[in-house]
Amino acid sequence: MPETAEAVSATLTTDRNCTVEITNLSSFCLIDPKVFMSSGLWFHPPQPTIRSPMTEVCSFSKDELKLEGAVGVLTYDLFDMKTPKAAERLAIMFSVPIDKILFKNLLGVGVFEAERTCDNSLYKHMSEGKDTHFTRIEGGTSGLVHGGTGLILHCKK
Repeated sequence: MPETAEAVSATLTTDRNCTVEITNLSSFCLIDPKVFMSSGLWFHPPQPTIRSPMTEVCSFSKDELKLEGAVGVLTYDLFDMKTPKAAERLAIMFSVPIDKILFKNLLGVGVFEAERTCDNSLYKHMSEGKDTHFTRIEGGTSGLVHGGTGLILHCKK
């Protein structure tokens, strides 16, 4: 998908959405995406593989029929072509709630052990917890940088 995050975002019809643009500049191949949605749905699904130096875009949006936002987590396995196995798991947590008064927009990115499942437990950990495996920011912040084992992850809003 050659589109940019901005181009994909312009096609979304709701004001509660999250568009993710991933550029893989690592020595890993990003494979086997998994998505957990606490609310909302994927609008443009994540691509099955992101090889270096490719860029891919996916998006998540609120369900137009429900009073909920777009809240969830996306993971990719970091596949090491030399070993060949998944070394770790990249996780991107997002929360674009329907109620901006009670809840804040959140963005988190991190690298976890390859066995970590993409589920509500991972979402809760990244949205409420603290550890060295991930970094989280709240709405109003311009971006974040997270350094993992051999990886540097840059996110901007």
